[in-house]
Amino acid sequence: MRPLVEHTDLGAYVLGALSETESEAFEAHLMDCAECQGELKSFAPLPDLLDQVSVPKDNVLTGLLDRVGRERRKRKRSWLVAAAAAVVLIVAGPLVTWSVLSADQWSEYTTTSALSARKGDVWANLTVDGVPWGTGVHLELGGVTGPLSCGLYAVTKSGETRTMMDWTVPPYGYGVPSQPKPLVANGMVALQRADIARYVVRTSDGRDLVILEP
Repeated sequence: MRPLVEHTDLGAYVLGALSETESEAFEAHLMDCAECQGELKSFAPLPDLLDQVSVPKDNVLTGLLDRVGRERRKRKRSWLVAAAAAVVLIVAGPLVTWSVLSADQWSEYTTTSALSARKGDVWANLTVDGVPWGTGVHLELGGVTGPLSCGLYAVTKSGETRTMMDWTVPPYGYGVPSQPKPLVANGMVALQRADIARYVVRTSDGRDLVILEP
């Protein structure tokens, strides 16, 4: 087995020619290599095209190619998942990173709480995850109509206000009779959960629609 993962392993990985150990090593390399990530996207159609290639009816050759083909198709699913994960992490950035890294391997370091509040017709449910690198939230918001521009803000115990996310509300709104489904969004802030006094849904003109307190 080769001791190092090389950029040239990309073609062999796509074709399913690497061993399981080599594939795992290359997938780890892929997450940190922008060059391989870019090339991997360009190779996306290759496995399907190779599956369409006809081969001579030689029993030995056909048997060998059939075995390689089965391995390639089995590994094709794995490399597509790896490619999608790499691209998503590049495009979506910290928000997806929070979602991925707050999974099982970080569960012992994660603290979770659920908050709910209502102000007039506006209501909100907030799931708060405290992790070592900050605080992530999952928001459900209803009882609002637009057009509006809103944001979710974390207010610290010292009075500092930090933006966690923002969005627009169309005229038909969210969580109202004309559109029963609530707005659902995720956000994150580089603050420890214990330092946050409250979460505020606020319009761009400064109106507080609803306030959620631990």
